[in-house]
Amino acid sequence: MTNVQIKKKVGEAWAFLENPVYEKGALVSANLLYFNTDKAKVMEQFSKYRKGHFAMYFFGTVDAEQIYIL
Repeated sequence: MTNVQIKKKVGEAWAFLENPVYEKGALVSANLLYFNTDKAKVMEQFSKYRKGHFAMYFFGTVDAEQIYIL
């Protein structure tokens, strides 16, 4: 799925992605495995998979006044 297709399906939520593809630091496409507005529930999905390339991505609106630590 493309980034736009995933965003349309997920809305304002966290997503668990398989095989994400990035270009110039931006997500281009991935396989959507799971999504939920509760970040903890999405993080639980990582324990179900042993091998592969996975990512967790937030498709919601980012608060410009909030500090994020990566």
